[in-house]
Amino acid sequence: MKEEGLEVPDGMEFKVVENSDNVTYIVIPNKTEELSDEDLDAVSGGVLLPTFNT
Repeated sequence: MKEEGLEVPDGMEFKVVENSDNVTYIVIPNKTEELSDEDLDAVSGGVLLPTFNT
């Protein structure tokens, strides 16, 4: 990774896997602290489009 200019923290381990016909990998993210509703509102995106009745 360093050869590509990416900093790797000491102690960090990377594994690269590829799915096959018989094996599929599922990544379970690290558990993080709960976000408050205010935190979620601050980072949520999306667009609310008006609806028109015809």
